[in-house]
Amino acid sequence: MKRLLVIVTLGMLLSGNSFALPKCQGDNVFDWTDCIGAYIIVDGDYKAIEFNPGDKKKLLNPSFEEIQNFNFGTKYIGEMKNGYADGEGVMLLKTGSDKIFSYDIYSGYFKKDRFNFDKKGSRLRGKHTIEKY
Repeated sequence: MKRLLVIVTLGMLLSGNSFALPKCQGDNVFDWTDCIGAYIIVDGDYKAIEFNPGDKKKLLNPSFEEIQNFNFGTKYIGEMKNGYADGEGVMLLKTGSDKIFSYDIYSGYFKKDRFNFDKKGSRLRGKHTIEKY
């Protein structure tokens, strides 16, 4: 009985530890591999951005002000491999015009910058109208 208790306790302790990947280093997104990074795509150009672990949750539920000021097309925070979004992450895609635009938020697993619908994940859609004077 004591042996079972020791095994269960060790299992619980080990399962609670997070074996997180390190933050990606450098400004060249395409050099990133086996790390956690964040980038935006502006006019087809990938730019590395600073992020905090809490930013991933904020990206899932952006405020109206954040969406209104989101003037680029794609933002990603998550695991990277060989310069691609690869592994667990969150991606925000903006479409439409300056006055009316829609966005999709993908949360889950990516493989070579593409969302993997086969694995557990979600896709949220939103639409906002912004009056510009």
